[in-house]
Amino acid sequence: MKIYEDDDILVIDKPSGKVVTDLAEELKEEVAELKSLPRYGLAHRIDKETSGILLFGKNEKVLKNIKEQFKRREVKKKYICLVWRRLKEKEGKIVTSMRRGGDRRKHQSYDKKEEGRRAVSFYKVLDFFENYSLIEVLPVTGRRHQIRSQFAYLGNPIVGDSLYGFKDQKDPVEMDRHFLHSSFLEIKVDEKVKRFESALSEDLEKIINKLE
Repeated sequence: MKIYEDDDILVIDKPSGKVVTDLAEELKEEVAELKSLPRYGLAHRIDKETSGILLFGKNEKVLKNIKEQFKRREVKKKYICLVWRRLKEKEGKIVTSMRRGGDRRKHQSYDKKEEGRRAVSFYKVLDFFENYSLIEVLPVTGRRHQIRSQFAYLGNPIVGDSLYGFKDQKDPVEMDRHFLHSSFLEIKVDEKVKRFESALSEDLEKIINKLE
């Protein structure tokens, strides 16, 4: 599960099905430095069902700096996802205005009046299958459920997404989570650029192999 660790940061490969705050609780027993830090050093969040890169700061100075970089949108992130149907364009930019989805507490939706929070993502298609597109997404902003809600907005919801998927959506296999993986993260620590990568988890790789 561990990708990288030094005196300043801990980078792990988060499995699907783990809430990040619960994971931080567990890690504090293994990494003593996390015990005295806010949220046990957790620098950002990814959804419970999303797998891939998760970053922790191991001291207050580094943790504060990392959070500021996320706030200033200086952290470069990439995600891999499989969406329903073939995208019309092989690459593009998505700009939406997002807000909470009414009585669905966890749901985010696009705001036609553009009164919500601006969300920006870039994407490119990695591969096409008969009824699906495998894509790489670079979110510029970090809104909750940003990638999931934006591709639903385009008419191409993420495979296996129980919250944003369409009723007539056909997934390639029976899935117990959405096909979204945090594959790359680039950040500065002590003025040095650090880059981390995570390969697709085994369950997602099996789906791709089946489609191929």
